[in-house]
Amino acid sequence: MDEDMTGGFCETISYIHTLPQQTYYHMDPLLYTGYVGGICTTIAFLPQVLKTWQSQTAHDISWGLLFLLLIGVFLWMIYGIVDRDIPVTIANLITGCLITSLISMKWWFDHRCRQK
Repeated sequence: MDEDMTGGFCETISYIHTLPQQTYYHMDPLLYTGYVGGICTTIAFLPQVLKTWQSQTAHDISWGLLFLLLIGVFLWMIYGIVDRDIPVTIANLITGCLITSLISMKWWFDHRCRQK
């Protein structure tokens, strides 16, 4: 790399570090939108978790769906942490826990059925 390219890169990195960080001292409408969206998408998994627990079967839920969804939610959570986006982080953390509970129940109920 020549000196001009290196200097420009370093200036860009310095500029990025001087950008203001998100602060949440006041709740603007966009932040409310993020919280409401996070609550809706997180609550959407609750009926499936309850139904799976009550029926003691998760045969109709595919492993592919659960693992791809868990990976996606995990990546969104990392994005929220890096971007310091509280609604994204919290919603995906809770959704990840719900998906993990579905994975656990599916494994447990499928494993139990095979032993019978």
